[in-house]
Amino acid sequence: ESEEKSVMTLAEVAEYLRISESTVYKLAREGVIPAQKLGKQWRFHKLAVTDWLKGHNTSDSKKP
Repeated sequence: ESEEKSVMTLAEVAEYLRISESTVYKLAREGVIPAQKLGKQWRFHKLAVTDWLKGHNTSDSKKP
């Protein structure tokens, strides 16, 4: 994977996850999704987001 795409903006993460930018912002602000704030902008490591997504299977969360 190219080095320039290993770090994504909030808009890129929203597109990658196919959710709204406001939802990504909320998840980042609440510490739910792995993110780092640089100044006033959020940055996301693609590998960390992918790993986070793999660990959040809805079928797993519904098991007793």
